[in-house]
Amino acid sequence: WYEVVGAADPVFAVAGEDVILPCSVKLKTSVVNMRVGWFRLDQKDSQLVHLYENHEDRNTDQIQSYRGRTKLNHQELQRGNASLKISSVRVSDEGRYKCIIQSTSWYDDATLNVSVEAVGRPPVITVDGVDHSGGLHLHCESEGWYPEPDLEWLDSEG
Repeated sequence: WYEVVGAADPVFAVAGEDVILPCSVKLKTSVVNMRVGWFRLDQKDSQLVHLYENHEDRNTDQIQSYRGRTKLNHQELQRGNASLKISSVRVSDEGRYKCIIQSTSWYDDATLNVSVEAVGRPPVITVDGVDHSGGLHLHCESEGWYPEPDLEWLDSEG
């Protein structure tokens, strides 16, 4: 019986980039002849992110938002590595995942958390007006950030 290991710490991903979700058999035993399943644990409906079974990917029941964005490296499966690559990460990919490796005689799984960050557009600062004491009213605008950032105004003295 083999132990499946994932990641103890959250896996950090940047929106728009690719990420690897780690999952492997501790003894580096080939899992080519086994069933490898990746699932979302925080989804209500379909939970399948990626399925490898009978030597091929079977993603007909895959969550729609993952279509064409997931990949298992079939050569790495020979070394017990069932890590999943997700391309073009989206904010909606953030959440809890489970990797299951199963043979006819045993099965084990590992769970991991994925945190996604999105870097927004550079801030645009405009002058909205001047108050009666000569102070400026400034407006700062930027979008596309995740999670929502804090905004801090500093003067020339910090």
